Amino acid sequence: MHGLIAELNAAMGDQGLGDNLETVRRVRQLMRSYVSHGRDWAQYAVYQEGARYTRNLVDDGNGKYNLLIL
Repeated sequence: MHGLIAELNAAMGDQGLGDNLETVRRVRQLMRSYVSHGRDWAQYAVYQEGARYTRNLVDDGNGKYNLLIL
């Protein structure tokens, strides 16, 4: 997951996602190619008893995006 975060930060740079279609394609490709491993995100998967769902922050994306575990 740390590699994914680094690649997302590099792809979005200082501008974030914006409306640049090449950036949108790159981010889409990165997310599709990520292979999930429970050990990568288990520390972020915190369930609150009685909640229908939780949103847990994994990374704030240099202030340009939020990567969440739902």
